[in-house]
Amino acid sequence: MIQRQRNMPLVSGGLTALYQIRNTVAWGSFYLQIFSMIGRHMKIPMSEPHLMDNFERAEFLEKLSAHIVRIYADKEDTLYRQLCSRDLNIDDTLLAIFSKWGNWQEEAHESTYPSKNWQIWYSAIETSSFYACFKSRLSISKICPVFRIVHNFSIKNYDENGLEDMIEGRCGLDYDTAEHIHAISLHIDAELYLNQRGYTKIPAGQEYIAAYTAENNEAQFTIKDLLFTNKYHLWKKHVLQHNNIHQDK
Repeated sequence: MIQRQRNMPLVSGGLTALYQIRNTVAWGSFYLQIFSMIGRHMKIPMSEPHLMDNFERAEFLEKLSAHIVRIYADKEDTLYRQLCSRDLNIDDTLLAIFSKWGNWQEEAHESTYPSKNWQIWYSAIETSSFYACFKSRLSISKICPVFRIVHNFSIKNYDENGLEDMIEGRCGLDYDTAEHIHAISLHIDAELYLNQRGYTKIPAGQEYIAAYTAENNEAQFTIKDLLFTNKYHLWKKHVLQHNNIHQDK
């Protein structure tokens, strides 16, 4: 593990940041070893979800883009409002999966919010000199039958000179990169269940692809923005402004 001499002052913010990065890497190496030891003594589901190859991913994103265009081209907002008001095609099986692997809570949103979202927490890993906690977030869109799962960690920083008490980050966008064994199991169970209900997981990281960019790059909306958040009216505002500008020319 890389350590700094106690009597050596940090002379710049750059050195401080470098030390923090090195320290984070050292912590990360340690907790990965912990996960490996835990995983050898626990069972994960036998079946695994299908990971898209490059061709499948491109084909999926093309269809998804066409679906977004169709929904957002409705000038009267009728289709968008109808989709936001509908129920998801899920039952209590999904909640049972949450309860099987951790503690969970549904995020509070109005009934017409374009997605449903849940936070799932897992048991922390703790020793006399190490503490890490983990959580996942599942989002299912009402606009299109797709979902996303992300996994995050928080590690306690025991360095008394550290900039932050907790070091936080994302530890996986897919089940094969999630670090906590329970997060892996939940991800697999939830994805297999949602696939059976007609939902497809957006490939890791692809939700951040720009789905709409205004002229002069003054505004940009990602797939995540348009399918999982309530930025529809903000998007509509930019589109109307764009149309009015061109009508005045």
